[in-house]
Amino acid sequence: MISNRFSSWIGGVAIVLLVMTAPPSSAQVCAGDCDDSGGVSIAELIRGVRIALGMELVGQCSTLDENSNGNVSIAELIAAVRSALTACGTEPLRTPTPPPTAMPTATSTPGTSDRPALLAQIADEVVLPAVRQFDSDAANLAGAAGAYAARPNATTLTAARAAWRAAMDSFQVLEPMHFGPAGSASMFMGGLGIRDEIYSWPTVNRCAVDQTTVDGDFEDSNFFSSHLVNVYGLDALELLLFREGDDNACSLRIDINRDGTWDALVSSGGLQQRQADYASVVADEIARQATRLRDEWEPSGGNFAAEVRNAGQGGSIYGSAKEALDEVFAAFFFVDTKLKDVKIALPAGINPNCFDSTCPEDVELPFSGDSKRALLKNLDGIEAIFSGAGTSEHGYAGYLRLMGATDLANRMSGRLAASRQSTEAIPGSLQQAVVSDLGAVTDAYAEIQQFTADLKSQFVSILGLTIPQEGAGDND
Repeated sequence: MISNRFSSWIGGVAIVLLVMTAPPSSAQVCAGDCDDSGGVSIAELIRGVRIALGMELVGQCSTLDENSNGNVSIAELIAAVRSALTACGTEPLRTPTPPPTAMPTATSTPGTSDRPALLAQIADEVVLPAVRQFDSDAANLAGAAGAYAARPNATTLTAARAAWRAAMDSFQVLEPMHFGPAGSASMFMGGLGIRDEIYSWPTVNRCAVDQTTVDGDFEDSNFFSSHLVNVYGLDALELLLFREGDDNACSLRIDINRDGTWDALVSSGGLQQRQADYASVVADEIARQATRLRDEWEPSGGNFAAEVRNAGQGGSIYGSAKEALDEVFAAFFFVDTKLKDVKIALPAGINPNCFDSTCPEDVELPFSGDSKRALLKNLDGIEAIFSGAGTSEHGYAGYLRLMGATDLANRMSGRLAASRQSTEAIPGSLQQAVVSDLGAVTDAYAEIQQFTADLKSQFVSILGLTIPQEGAGDND
């Protein structure tokens, strides 16, 4: 069925290539120029056909959707072909559909001219304060973990747990902002992979943490360079500080159980001290990576904030403001791929990777019971980018209003507020609620899904953003 439809669309495009009898119209926009390169390639035409067939989302090339209805028609594909043949401007291409409300008076097109202001606001008023806060909280965590290792008792453990919570709170705010130095080098320009060095979730291995506790590898000088990220970071630290009892996370056939080395450590009375020492080493590394991340953003350091602020200008890592906004958006898409689809959907049994009716054991933070708290802090970061933070209060919502999409801005702001309210309404911990009040959890999921549905359709189309590859096939 798909192949026949595909052939029909290709046939229509081929006719246009051969005949091209339709007269061109007055235009300002280059139909089909997905990457703002000033031309339309064969690859972009093929992408247009795939979007028309529903095989990709329209946000992957919003310039194809000239009437902003969320679909790509034959007529719009024809406009893209004409763009390809006329090099986007040799002759007029098409007239863009007027926005639904009056645009503010401006000396240049709203959206293009306001991208630098939005990027500056995100860098200077959202990300920089967030990385500074996390650096401060991580330093406090290192101090509290060191005090716990020096004298492990109920008082120092309580203080270390409180410091972990403060650091985790500020880190969760940062989660939808992990572009640039925090991001993976394979996915983001300027990526250094710092995020995973601090917090590797959802890549976790609790058995490996217990094995490291027994063998004491954390004391080696090359521990962090010779071990995987899933045995250190905030996730490993949660286990070391919050897990109660003397059990471990390994199966009976794993060496520490098979050989009796775990039981020997417990019997000797040395388990708490060993875990405290391990926790202190891990907390020191978290603090080091937090300072590294802050230094990469600071004007006095790597000044990545200037890379974002000056995108498209000489010397910036980003060739255009759109390129920078696409990367900011790729990190922001965390709200769909991680917050909605993993943090909530997996334990609630909505994600197909849960093979039972529900999977409460798959909550993000099972030992501290802070999975719901983490969701709310994630929403803090999402709201800071979407609604604006600091003095300008511009954000994506303000950008949408400048583009004339006030109704969409208001609707998405309302859905984001509803997402917070429904998450706050989950009773107790997320893990408990999945068992005792699943409806409250699915209500929160549904509200966030409403927000991300707009995010993946009208939002990307109006703002001309590109949906990251990770979310391109998700049409929920």
